[in-house]
Amino acid sequence: MRFLLVLILLLTSNLALAEDSLKETGAAVLKIEKDLKKRKLDEKEVKSWSVVLSDAKQKALKCIEEKTLQTSKISDDIKSLGEAVKGEPRDVVIKRGELMKENSAVEQELSKCRLLLLQSEGLQAEVNLKYKQIAAARLFARELTVVDILQKNFDQPTIWFDASREFISTNSGLSLFSLADAVFFAVFAIGLYWFALTVRENIFSSLTRVQYIKSFSHKFNRAVLSSFGHFLPHLSVSILASIFAYIVTSQITPVPFVSMLAYGLPFYFLLLAVIHVLFSPCKPATHIFKLPGHLVGPLATNLKVLLTLIFIGYLFFGTIVAKSLPENILLFGREVYSVLYIAGIFWLVKLLASLPRFKSRFWLRMTIYVVLISILILELAGFRNLSVQALRVLFGTSIMLGVFVLVQMLFKDMFYGLKHGTQAWHRSIRRMLGLHGQEHFPGILWMQVIASIVLWLSVGYVVLRIWGLSDTAINEVQHYVIDGFTVGSLKISPSRIIIAMAGLALLLSFSGWFKNHLEKRWLPETRIERGSREAIVSISGYTGVILSVLVSLGIAGVDFSNLAIIAGALSLGIGFGLQNIVNNFVSGIILLLERPVKTGDWIVVGSTEGYVKKIRIRSTQIQTFDRADVIVPNSELISGQVTNWMLQDTKGRAKVPVGVAYGTDTQLVKDILLAIAQEHPEVIKSDPTREPQVYFIAFGESSLDFELRCHIQNIDKRMSVISDINFAVEKAFRDNNIEVPYPHREVFVHHSDSRAKAND
Repeated sequence: MRFLLVLILLLTSNLALAEDSLKETGAAVLKIEKDLKKRKLDEKEVKSWSVVLSDAKQKALKCIEEKTLQTSKISDDIKSLGEAVKGEPRDVVIKRGELMKENSAVEQELSKCRLLLLQSEGLQAEVNLKYKQIAAARLFARELTVVDILQKNFDQPTIWFDASREFISTNSGLSLFSLADAVFFAVFAIGLYWFALTVRENIFSSLTRVQYIKSFSHKFNRAVLSSFGHFLPHLSVSILASIFAYIVTSQITPVPFVSMLAYGLPFYFLLLAVIHVLFSPCKPATHIFKLPGHLVGPLATNLKVLLTLIFIGYLFFGTIVAKSLPENILLFGREVYSVLYIAGIFWLVKLLASLPRFKSRFWLRMTIYVVLISILILELAGFRNLSVQALRVLFGTSIMLGVFVLVQMLFKDMFYGLKHGTQAWHRSIRRMLGLHGQEHFPGILWMQVIASIVLWLSVGYVVLRIWGLSDTAINEVQHYVIDGFTVGSLKISPSRIIIAMAGLALLLSFSGWFKNHLEKRWLPETRIERGSREAIVSISGYTGVILSVLVSLGIAGVDFSNLAIIAGALSLGIGFGLQNIVNNFVSGIILLLERPVKTGDWIVVGSTEGYVKKIRIRSTQIQTFDRADVIVPNSELISGQVTNWMLQDTKGRAKVPVGVAYGTDTQLVKDILLAIAQEHPEVIKSDPTREPQVYFIAFGESSLDFELRCHIQNIDKRMSVISDINFAVEKAFRDNNIEVPYPHREVFVHHSDSRAKAND
C-alpha cells in the first residue's frame, strides 16, 4: 500500500513539475513577445530568444502528443461504459462523470499547448527575421577605409612610439616576474629540455628498429611519433612556461600579454608538429601522402608561414593588445595583416594548383582567386565584418574537408586491417574475437557504415556552424535527427536507427566471438561428440544473428505488434512461391538436431558421392573426390535415400574381387589373400567378428571368382587400401605363377563348295 502511495505521489509530482515547466515556458514566450517591441535589439539577445522559442515549440509538440493520447484513452474508456441510459448502476454514472470531467481538463491543457505552439511558431518567424536584419546590418556595416586609416596615422606620427612605450611598461606583464622567478624558470626549462632531447633520441632509435609496413595507418603513426618527437623539447618548455605564467598571473585581470603568449606557444608548436606529420615528417618516417617531391618543401613552408601569421593575429587581436593600443594603430595593423594573410593563401592555392588532381580544374582555382581578391577589397574598403565572415567560411570549410579526407583514409585503413590482420594490434583484436587466418570479421560492414554516417554528420554539422546557420535551424535539425519525424503513420528517428546499427554491429561481433570460443575452446573440453558440438555451434550462430537483428529492430523503434500482419504476408508468400525455401530451412534444422549426417562424413546422395564439408541452414556442401563442391538442398537429405558410410563410426568394409584361371589351387589363392589382408596396417585383425574373409564367389566364364572382404579402421582410406591390396595380390600371384585370366574367343570361318572352287 505504501508503495502505491509513493508511486502516486511521484507521478503527481512529475505532472506538477511538467505543468510548472510549461507555465514557465509560456511566461518566457510572453516576455519575448513584449521585448520584441523594443526599438533597439541586441544580436546576442535575439539569438538567445531563438533557442528559447525552439525549446518552447518542442515542449508544445510533446505536450500535444501526450494530451492527444490521453484524450484518446479517456474517449475509449467512455465508449466502453456505453450510452447513458436510465436505471444504470450508480458507480457507472459516477465513473462516466469523472471521465467527462477529466476529459474536459485534458482538453483545456491541450488547448493551452496548441496556443503555445502557435505563439512560439509565430514569434519564431519574427525573431528569425529580426536576427537576419541585425546580422545583415552588422555584416554590411562600413567602417574606416584604408585611406582614412593611413591619413590618421600620418597625422599622428608619434602615436606609435608612445603606444609602444605605454604597452611595454603597463600591459605587457614583464614587471610581474622577478629576477628570481626568471632564474628558477630557466633552470627548470634547461633540465626539461635536456630530458626531452633524451626521450626524442629514444623515439627515433625505436622507430629505426620497428619493421616498416606499407599501410597508411602505419605510415601515419610513424609520422606522428617522429614529428611530435622532433618538437617534444619545444612543447615541453612551452607547456612549462604556460604553467609558470598561470601560477604567477592567475589572479590578475585582464590577463597580461606575457601570459597570453605563454598560453599560445604550446598550441603553436603542436600545430607545427601536425604540419610536419602531414607534409614533412622527420626521418625515419616517410611521407603519408603521395605528393610530388618538388611540392612537399614549399607546401610545408607555406603552411608554417600561415600558422605563424595566425599566431601573430592571435597575439595582436586576441589579447590585451587589442584593448590597449589606439584604434589607428590597431586598424593599420589589421590592414597589413590582412594583406599578408591573403597573400599567403594565394601562395597556398598556387602550390596546390600544380597537383595533378587540380591542374584540370581551372574554374575552381579562378573561383578561389576571385573570392580572395573580393575579401581583400572588402577589408580595405571598410567592410571588415563581411570580409572576416567570408574568410572564415572559406578557410574553415577547407580545413574541415581536409580533416574529413584524412579521417576517412584512417578509417578505411583501420577496417581493412581488421579484416585482414595487417598490423599487430589488428591481429590482437582478431585473436580476442577468436578469428584465425582470413576468417570473416563479424559486423565489420555495419561498423564501416556507422563510421561513415557519423563522419558525414559531424562534418556537415561543423560546416553548417562555420557557414553561420542560425541556432534555430540547428535546433530544428537536431530535433529531426534525435526525436525523428513522421511520414504518414510511420515515425522515423535517424538517431535511433544509427544507434540500432551500432548495436547490431556490436551484437554480431559478440555473437561471432561467442560462437568461435564455443567451437574452439569451450566445447572441445567437454565429452560431447563431434556432431553434437557442430550442431550446438551452428544453432548458437543462427540464434545469435536472429537475436541481434531483433534487438536492433527494437532499438530502432520497430513495433512488433505488427508482426501478425507480416507473418500473414509471409505465409501467403510461402503458399505461393517459398515452399522450397521453407522446406530446405526446416530440413536444415532437422539435420542439425537429428544429425543423420555430420561434417566430415562420407555420404552418397543420388549420383553425388563425397565428404560433407559444411552444413548450412538451407543447403549442405559436399566435396567430391574430384575436389568439386556440390551444393545439395537439405530437403534431399531428409526426404531422399542417403548412404552414410560414417554414421556411427569411421570403420567400414572393403571388398576386393579377384579372378584366377581354371586349374589354379584355390586353397593357395585363399591363403595368399588372407596373408595380404593380415599384413596391411589399416585392416582390423583384433576383432574376431571383423576378421578378413575370402569367399569363392562363382565359376566365371573364363575364371574362378574370389572376393576378399576386410574391415578397415577408417573408411576414408577405402580406395587407398583397395589399391594397396591389388598391388600386393598382383605381386603375390606373379611370384606363385598364378595366372589371372582374361576372356578368349575362337573364330571359325566356313566357306561354301562353289566359293572354294572359285578361290582355287
